[in-house]
Amino acid sequence: MSKSIYVCIEIHTDMESIWKRTQDPSLHERWDLRFTSIAYLPKDDEDEPQRFAYTTKLGFGLGISGWGESIATHNEDQSRTSSLRFGSVEALSLIREGGGYWKYTESQTGIVFETGYDYECRWGVIGRFIDSVVFRPFIGWATAWSFDRLRLWIEKGVDPMLLMLRSIVHSVCRLGLAAIFAWHGIVPKLVAHHPQEQQLIEASGFSPDVSGWLVTIAGVLEILFAIVLVVLWRVRWLYAVTGIALIALMLTAIIADSGLLIHPFGPVTLTIAMLAMCVLGWVACVDLPSARRCSRSKKLNQRERKHK
Repeated sequence: MSKSIYVCIEIHTDMESIWKRTQDPSLHERWDLRFTSIAYLPKDDEDEPQRFAYTTKLGFGLGISGWGESIATHNEDQSRTSSLRFGSVEALSLIREGGGYWKYTESQTGIVFETGYDYECRWGVIGRFIDSVVFRPFIGWATAWSFDRLRLWIEKGVDPMLLMLRSIVHSVCRLGLAAIFAWHGIVPKLVAHHPQEQQLIEASGFSPDVSGWLVTIAGVLEILFAIVLVVLWRVRWLYAVTGIALIALMLTAIIADSGLLIHPFGPVTLTIAMLAMCVLGWVACVDLPSARRCSRSKKLNQRERKHK
């Protein structure tokens, strides 16, 4: 049986500010990665649950529509709760029906905002397998990432769309740089043993035997650096280190073989392109939402709050 999803974050704000951004559908859809659009449906009676319709675009013209209903409760201890049910009748939706809650609790420094929810899956055994291996981990991450996106919007006033654009630019630059370093370490140095790699080192005064080992070492170091770029995902100064290393490698290569200056797709053009990625990544790597800022375990969160 799959574990229900739980996410909790503390936001330095007042109750009304976070309540408005989470209960107003036009504001909710701006920060929640799980939904593209949310619309409240008219109620026949004020005591009825608030029904709503949602749409999530998947790309390539595909999308999933669903239904939901929520009931808001103001508790005696000044906390607030919004319980909800949700589901979809579309066969494309892995989620058949589910339920959960949002809870808002005042703390000494703000509001503790938490959610817990679970759902039933379609597609039988295959659906449960896809849910446990792929979908549930992703939707849990998306919930936590969205909660931190909401925190940055409230605490620092950064527009959610700008936060999304920063995250995309940072991801493209970081993964692009890592892929280039990994490719140059694996293919020309370790797999193909391209003669020009060894010739450049020999031009610096090393013997053929030594230069062969140095090419292998250089390939391994490039692969390791590619891994570091991914593992230290949010470390901004790595862009500066990468830029300095790229300039040093380019100058070393040109000094060893000045003919590379006129070589098509040589080190100069490659370095310029990668430096541009470093600059864009450096600019974008500020106030990025992170799922890691959220607690994903209810028991752990309760211990943390008791400790406080």
